[in-house]
Amino acid sequence: MICVYASMRAILAISLLSLNLVIGTSLVFALSLFSFFSLGLLKTWVNNIISCLCYYHARNIRAVLLYISGLQLQVSFADINKQDRHVIIANHRSQMDILILLAAASEHAPELKFFLKRSLMYVPFMGLFCYLCGYPFVDRFTKSQLRDRQLRAKQQQMLLDKCQSLFTRAVALVIFVEGTRFDKTKAQKFKYENLLPPQSLGVATAINAQQQTGSVLDATIVYAGDDISVWQVLSGKINKVQLLVEEVKLEQTINLDDKTSMRGLQNWLQELWQRKDKRISEILAAST
Repeated sequence: MICVYASMRAILAISLLSLNLVIGTSLVFALSLFSFFSLGLLKTWVNNIISCLCYYHARNIRAVLLYISGLQLQVSFADINKQDRHVIIANHRSQMDILILLAAASEHAPELKFFLKRSLMYVPFMGLFCYLCGYPFVDRFTKSQLRDRQLRAKQQQMLLDKCQSLFTRAVALVIFVEGTRFDKTKAQKFKYENLLPPQSLGVATAINAQQQTGSVLDATIVYAGDDISVWQVLSGKINKVQLLVEEVKLEQTINLDDKTSMRGLQNWLQELWQRKDKRISEILAAST
C-alpha cells in the first residue's frame, strides 16, 4: 500500500512538473517572439514579464516538491543583493539538483541560470525553455578535440560572450563544476568521498564575465539517502534535502590566458572542494 501511494505521488508530481514546463515554455516562446519584434520600452517590458514567468515557474516547482512529494527542503542561504550578479559553484549529485536549486533559491537570489550540456537543448520543451531563458549550453569534447587550441578558444569565447550577455542584468549563474553527476565508481579514483574533482574553466569564464561585481557563492546539496533518483525524490522515498549556500572569497584576479592565474584558481577550487567534502560527510553522519 505504501509503495502504491509513493508511486501515485511520483506520477502526480511528474505530471504537474511537466504541465508547468509545457505552459511555461509556451508562454515564454510567445513572449520571446513578441520581444523579437519589439523596440525600446516595450521590449524591456516584455523581457520583464518573461523574468516574472521564470520566477513563477520556479515557485511552482517548489510547491510540487513540498506539497505533493512531501520534500523537507532545509535551506541556509547567504544574505545577498538580489539586484546584483552572482556566480554559484555547486556540487552535482542528481538530476534533481536543478529543480532543488530553482525551488530553494527563488526567495533568496535573482533569477537562476545554469550551464547545461548542449545535448539537453534537444529535450522536448525543456531544451526550448532553457534556450529562450538564456541558459548557456556547453559542448562536450573528447580529449583529442580539447587538444585543438582553436576549438578550445572558440568554445571559451562563445561561453564568455554568453556569460557577459547574462550579466547585463541581475542573475545568478550556477555552475556544476564537477562536469558530471557524482558516481561512486569514479569517486574511488580520487581523494573525495562525496564529490568528483572540480574543473576550473567554466568558473574562470563566469567570474571573468562577472567583472568582480556581485559575489561568488558555494552551494552544497546533500540528500538524505544513497540511491538518489528523480523517482526516489518525487515519490517521497528520499524526503529530506539540505542546501547550504555561503559566500566565498576569491582574492586573485582571473585571467583566462594566464596559466599561473588558472593554476591558482584550480588550487583554490580544490581547497574549497576538500572543505565541502568534509562538510557533507559530517552532515550525513549527523543524520544517521
